[in-house]
Amino acid sequence: YATLEEAFAVAMEKDRKDVVLVKNVELENTLTVNAGEQIVLDLNGKVVSGTCNAGQSHMIMVKNTADLTVKDSGDPSTGKLTYAQGTSNTGWAIDLEGKLTLESGTIELTGDSWSIGYAVDVRPNSWGSEYTEGTTFTMNGGKLVSSDGAVRVASSSADTHENVSASFVM
Repeated sequence: YATLEEAFAVAMEKDRKDVVLVKNVELENTLTVNAGEQIVLDLNGKVVSGTCNAGQSHMIMVKNTADLTVKDSGDPSTGKLTYAQGTSNTGWAIDLEGKLTLESGTIELTGDSWSIGYAVDVRPNSWGSEYTEGTTFTMNGGKLVSSDGAVRVASSSADTHENVSASFVM
């Protein structure tokens, strides 16, 4: 496929939900895994990169009830998702409102002066968006690298979400 966005869109429409990288990819927009979808992203020793710009505060968004697994069947020392500071000083590599499993590879946040930044931002809700599924980040392998914060488990900002949970399991 010409873009990673196109590969994800096709995978979400098919029975087979695996996306295997064959080259390095630079994202210009947020890549979204939609609610109810299950995607396996195999980095295959390649790099997915993005830059935090005003209006784009995260590289990958995992929506309510979506499930993203990141693994690296190639050289695990080179396969990574990396998000660099750009014109904005607030951002995270993965904004998680569903399920994320890191099997191998690296999730990285880089920059010199992040004021708020996380490699993975685990949220029980999207600051007012209603949903009731728990949010979970499971790390079975791989690594997190961050120039600011590695993982944030954010709290709910509204009384209506008091029973929604978010967790990080390592």
